[in-house]
Amino acid sequence: MNRIIAVWAAFIVASIIVAAVCVAIVFTGRGSESNTDLLALIETPPYDRDEFGSGWRDADDDCIDTRNEVLIRKAVGPVIMTASGCTVVTGEWYDLFTDQTFTDSRDLHVSHVVALEDAWYAGAWAWSRKKRIEFANDEENLRAIGSWENQRKAAHGPADYTPANAAHLCAYLEQYVRVKMEWLLLFTKRDRSALVDGLTNCAGRKE
Repeated sequence: MNRIIAVWAAFIVASIIVAAVCVAIVFTGRGSESNTDLLALIETPPYDRDEFGSGWRDADDDCIDTRNEVLIRKAVGPVIMTASGCTVVTGEWYDLFTDQTFTDSRDLHVSHVVALEDAWYAGAWAWSRKKRIEFANDEENLRAIGSWENQRKAAHGPADYTPANAAHLCAYLEQYVRVKMEWLLLFTKRDRSALVDGLTNCAGRKE
C-alpha cells in the first residue's frame, strides 16, 4: 500500500511539471526554460469576492448552505442545529490543519484550500459568474479549520503557507494540486516550485 501511495505522489509531481511545461509553451512559446512567471504575463482585472457569489449557496433549497453542509459532513458525530434547522451550532470537529478539536461552530471557518483570490488570478477571472459560484461552493476544495488558521492562510498558496500541523502538509499539497488541475487553474512559479519540492519529499517519506 505504501508503494502505491508513493507512486501516486510521484505521479502528482510529474503532473505538475508536465502541466507547467504545457502552459509555458502556450503562453510564452519558449517552453520550460523560461524563467518568467506565467501569471505575471496575463493582465487581469482586480479580484472581487462578489464575483464568486454574494455568500454560500444553498444548492438544494433546504435552507442549509454550503458552509453548514460542510460542517455537518465533517463533524465526528451528530451536530446541534438552530431551531430553524438551517445553521449548525455545536458538534465535534477535528481540524487536521491545526491538530485541534472544536465543539463550537463559531470557532471554525470553512476554508477554500485554493483560495478564491488565488483562483481568480490563476484563471477564474475569465470564467462565467456561474462557474465561479460553482468553484466557490465545491466541497472538494473546502475544509473546516480553526478561524485563526484560516486568517493565517489568507489567499496564500504553498509557497507562502503550510498548515500549522506539519504532519498534514502532504495531504494539503495533494489537495491543492487536485483542485487546481480539476479546474484547470494555473500555478505561479513559486507555488509550482514549492509543490514539486514538497511532494517529492512526501513521496520519499512514503516509500
